[in-house]
Amino acid sequence: MDTNNGITVASSKGKFNINKTNSVIYKNSTYITFEKLLQITGYSGKYVGEYTTVYLWDNYGHYQETVKIINNLKTVPDSVRWYMGSKVYLYQTNQFGWVINMSSSGLITDVEIQLVNSKIVHETIFENVPSTFCHILQYNLFTKEAFKNEYVWANKKALPSSTPLYNIERIKILSLSIKDGNAVIQARRASNQKVTFKIPINGYPNGVIYDHFYTQDPKKEHPNWTDRIWNLIAQQKIAIGMTPDQVLMSWGGPNDINTYTSSYSSFEQWVYGNTYLHFYNGRLDSWATY
Repeated sequence: MDTNNGITVASSKGKFNINKTNSVIYKNSTYITFEKLLQITGYSGKYVGEYTTVYLWDNYGHYQETVKIINNLKTVPDSVRWYMGSKVYLYQTNQFGWVINMSSSGLITDVEIQLVNSKIVHETIFENVPSTFCHILQYNLFTKEAFKNEYVWANKKALPSSTPLYNIERIKILSLSIKDGNAVIQARRASNQKVTFKIPINGYPNGVIYDHFYTQDPKKEHPNWTDRIWNLIAQQKIAIGMTPDQVLMSWGGPNDINTYTSSYSSFEQWVYGNTYLHFYNGRLDSWATY
């Protein structure tokens, strides 16, 4: 609505003129000053800059609730306080809501979220990263922009066993969505076949890609590795003479490492469950399963 020539707004508190002195038009929306809003509505209010939040109340009881919310926020770490007032997306229920209250005790932050249907739910942040919801900006970046039409290489050691990809296979991401607690990925495989699969989401949405795929071509990072080595890695196999880096890319990190060194040689034992790998001077020398 164009307010350059002035408009009149009526409320239970009377009639008020909106013009260029108390409003501004930005991207086809009219914004009025905070003072004018309070005048029109009859509410009292406070803007708390450190929490980037505006509070409104219409009676003393609601004022007391506002003070309690502000005091609760003082207990919340800066690393998660910025969620206050934000629109968020809940992974398991596929719903949007707004954070209306937060309080912390130790490493745990309780988050109160008002859903679109006005229902109030509680979620928990452990330390700094929420595992059950994300900020709307993170949601939009993941589902609309970040990796669409990008190439990534499968890290089969980290992917769920149900994922129909082989290790270090290159895929092109066609679309990303979040549903029922999973990231749903539609991609084009190296064979040109389209495939859709799910990965449980737990944390920042983009972490699904960074934790389960290589975002740079592994072969370009190790140009001296032979085709034989790459074929073994693709099949998640190992062979005598492989380096620790090659074993890591094929099998992933071990459960434990035991190291023995002397002035003449070095020996490492990597433990994968009941399988023991033995490296001598930086090369796989033998392995055994007990």
